[in-house]
Amino acid sequence: MINEGLQQDLTQDNIILEGELVFLQKENNAYKNLTKSIKLEIPIIRNIESIEKLIETNEIDISNKKLILNEIKDQSKGEVISATRFSTFSTCPLKYNLLYNFKLGDLIQQSYRFRNTSQLNIEEDYNRNELSSYLFDDESNLTEYSKFKGQLIHYILRKNLSRENLPVFVEEKLENNFDENILESLKSEILNDLFLFYDSEEFKFLNSFSDYRNEFEAYLKEEDFYLFGILDKLLIDDENLIIVDYKTDNISKNEINAIAQKYLPQLKFYAYIISRLFNKRQQIEGRIIFVKHPEKPFIFNFDEIDDRNIKSSIKLMIHSIRNNNYSVNLNACDDCIFADENSQCIKSRVMQNIN
Repeated sequence: MINEGLQQDLTQDNIILEGELVFLQKENNAYKNLTKSIKLEIPIIRNIESIEKLIETNEIDISNKKLILNEIKDQSKGEVISATRFSTFSTCPLKYNLLYNFKLGDLIQQSYRFRNTSQLNIEEDYNRNELSSYLFDDESNLTEYSKFKGQLIHYILRKNLSRENLPVFVEEKLENNFDENILESLKSEILNDLFLFYDSEEFKFLNSFSDYRNEFEAYLKEEDFYLFGILDKLLIDDENLIIVDYKTDNISKNEINAIAQKYLPQLKFYAYIISRLFNKRQQIEGRIIFVKHPEKPFIFNFDEIDDRNIKSSIKLMIHSIRNNNYSVNLNACDDCIFADENSQCIKSRVMQNIN
């Protein structure tokens, strides 16, 4: 096959390839084609002589041994801390360890999917309440529909789609992902939330700013580690920087303040980064907007006390991670996926079984 393709006589001592090749050559700020004749001669080697090559080595004296008995410490650096990871660690360092180092969150998700598909009646021994929580990366804890709804609403708000284009756009996206049994109810739910938000005074306020950034990626180097966050929206004027975070939680008005408190460390983390990327004289405000209740945004002002507290919390987090020290916050067990039906921490149960 090779011989037919090359059209060569392999009984000869050389394979000769020749022909014309066109080159692109720059000349006087212009390009022109230059044709050159090319000839390659490839020798054919039919016999390979076996040559034995001995490698000389010097004998190593192992009689004089040097024992190094000092502890070898792993000096890690260059960690990238995201807003979600910071928020999780702030809630409970042990939870951070189980989620991000041991990946137990992924294991529980796989177990949950297996139980659903196999239809086995197995009693769960962990708390499922938190599967609607903000603490998992990329919303992997949510149901497929809730996850899709949140992603789609965030995408629409990021792209600033007009109100009149919403029905067609939402229907196109749903048709590609869900069957007709789910499509209409989910479409109605998404559009109702979006229309409610688009018709609100809060939406008008956000759109009154001419200088803004959607899905603003913020990076900051602190000492020998990095901070990272993606803001849903950043509004900018001469006096203020406003961080906007959209939430698609299905909650009542009475729950807004309590749920917003869970998101607050994440928003303050954003504000900490932004305060170092922009003019220090600008006031920083955070607005957590629940799309179902746009008339009641949760608003906070980032001050010097918040700045010092976040800085201290970040340093404590880095120190704990590098020393593999993850304490447990038992006050956070009520809504933790690593607590049982009695809100008892998994660590406590393990220690009881050992003892």
